[in-house]
Amino acid sequence: QDPRYLCDPSYELYHRWQDLAHGLVRRSALAPEREGALRYISQIIAEGIVAAIAHTDATFEQAMAAVDVGATSFVHTYNGMRGFTHREPGVVGAALTTPSTYAEVIAMATM
Repeated sequence: QDPRYLCDPSYELYHRWQDLAHGLVRRSALAPEREGALRYISQIIAEGIVAAIAHTDATFEQAMAAVDVGATSFVHTYNGMRGFTHREPGVVGAALTTPSTYAEVIAMATM
């Protein structure tokens, strides 16, 4: 991911988007390694919003910390995430070993 286009999760920004969407935001995808991510997850799930782990280079421990505070899905699993190894299973390892969550995958064909 190009760092110029990344931002930390912001409850205030979420509410601005929610207001602009007239309350239609139902899900928020975030990188759990970003500053304030765990607090943000706690805040949005209290409003019934699904917290999804996505666009991330998080470690297994960071992903599991997000799940522990309420993240319930993984978006585009494998795509753009750190590799899956026996020493550092990363986000993919968290997605594959957490029964309380679901993982989405996308099929990408190369020509």
